[in-house]
Amino acid sequence: GLASQPTLSRCTAMLAEPANLKVLREAALELAGRNLRAENGGERRTRVTLDVDSLPIEVHGHQPKAEWSGHYRARIYHPLIISIAETGDMLDARLRPVNVGTADGALDVILDVVDRAEASLCEITHVRIDAGCPSGALLSGLERRGVHYVARLRANPALDRLAAPHMKRPPGRRPTEARLWTHELEYQAQGWDEARRVVLVVKERPDDLRLDRVFLVTSISRFQMNGRALLEHYRQRRK
Repeated sequence: GLASQPTLSRCTAMLAEPANLKVLREAALELAGRNLRAENGGERRTRVTLDVDSLPIEVHGHQPKAEWSGHYRARIYHPLIISIAETGDMLDARLRPVNVGTADGALDVILDVVDRAEASLCEITHVRIDAGCPSGALLSGLERRGVHYVARLRANPALDRLAAPHMKRPPGRRPTEARLWTHELEYQAQGWDEARRVVLVVKERPDDLRLDRVFLVTSISRFQMNGRALLEHYRQRRK
């Protein structure tokens, strides 16, 4: 028969012990490496892309560090998840309470996974980050280690002022199919130690009277990846 709830709880508690968590992380890396090598003729890949996301996990009861979130209207944890974009394999997950910022603790986790990935999976890692993570400390930390990244930025008045000259519909009749344009910007947010490359993506939809926009910040130069290529690279997070 199936295991009882107390047995499952004891098993979960045992797996959560520090020594066992270390083994589980090593096992996740080993399984991901096997998948990558199987898809690459038994060889290590030159480059692997890591996707970094935070997500809500609803809990039922009063587990330690779980708290009520007004945004999700539930008691949740707010873990950080790192997975391999090419295969979807999860490499690491760090449980965090709901009241931490999205970027809280992210740099240490990402650099730890990068070190382990480059030791056994690939030669170089790139990182793709969701809109809640690109703090100045995180971006600077990745740059110091030479880890290339691309992250979405949430719109704000300063970015909208930079985008304003490009937010005009071109002359002519409205299109019957969607169109988009990319523009190169330079932007320094409050809390950043320097200006960085930002790609503005302007989108036009046939059924929408207004143009839409997305901002991507990256350490990848325009000579390595132009605006459209960078957008396509970032869009692969959703696949």
